[in-house]
Amino acid sequence: MKTKECKFCELYEYMKKSHAASNKEHNRDPERTFNLKSRYTAAMQIHTYRTGKAIVNHAGCSTYGNFPLRFCPVCGKKLTKERNA
Repeated sequence: MKTKECKFCELYEYMKKSHAASNKEHNRDPERTFNLKSRYTAAMQIHTYRTGKAIVNHAGCSTYGNFPLRFCPVCGKKLTKERNA
């Protein structure tokens, strides 16, 4: 019986394949002036909300850091490196 993979791992694998295909198509174009390569990193994201009497509004989002993404932040599985995606 196959176990269901975590949503983050599913998305990570999908994005690697999707970007690799897109980058490969771009890089084959003889008229291109540059090549594309994707790199996946981890960051801390902070969402700020306004709260009060029956009010909950999203006020903003801040992102900090640019760290190597080695393990899934949800299930802890070791992530494979992208191949020149």
